[in-house]
Amino acid sequence: MVFQRQGKFDAAVEAFQQSAEIEERLGNQRGEAMVLNSLGGVYQRQGRFHEAVRVLQQSAGIEDLLGNQPGLAMVLNSLGGVFQRQGKFMTQSMLSSAATKSLTA
Repeated sequence: MVFQRQGKFDAAVEAFQQSAEIEERLGNQRGEAMVLNSLGGVYQRQGRFHEAVRVLQQSAGIEDLLGNQPGLAMVLNSLGGVFQRQGKFMTQSMLSSAATKSLTA
């Protein structure tokens, strides 16, 4: 997070990637999902939308597997933000709706 605030996005990407690998090795899926969500945010800020969607979908898959509805809603919201930045408002609207439904499920 410090690297992001300082605008050092490449350093932030590297740190989040290392953290995600450590979380995966430790078997901490919840931690891995959280780090991947943060990594997706950095990619989005860099305009690397394809990579953002890839890691956010990975994070969403983990959250879904864990049955963590609030975490899944958070990731779907992040995905919606990526699509919104790309001008894909229908997709963003559908994801926002899915996020709301996952919180009430």
